[in-house]
Amino acid sequence: MSGAFTLFLPKCPVCVLALLQLFGIHSALAAGLVNPLFLAFAGVAALLLAIQAFQLQTWTPFFMYLLGAALLILGRLYWESAYASIGGVVLLAVAAIWTARLRIRTSSCNARCTSQKSPARDS
Repeated sequence: MSGAFTLFLPKCPVCVLALLQLFGIHSALAAGLVNPLFLAFAGVAALLLAIQAFQLQTWTPFFMYLLGAALLILGRLYWESAYASIGGVVLLAVAAIWTARLRIRTSSCNARCTSQKSPARDS
């Protein structure tokens, strides 16, 4: 799947419902899709973050994401607690910002380190 195509895919279950509404599928029929889609998107995001954590060699943002996703899922689907859901969203945001900062720092270090390589000496 090309990157340009994935740009137009919906990124959240609510967006999927809005897209289905465009094609005439009633929201009452699609309401049963929200929870499985929510879990599927959370699983795909966890997989992508695990790959990124392996590449960056830091697992703290990944575990923070897992905790935030668990709080959000449990708070939304089982406990019906707004506080748990908000706490999960905050943890997800912190994990996303942390990962983005790590990626920026790593990419700037890689660019700086490759430009400062000295030529090989002849001995």
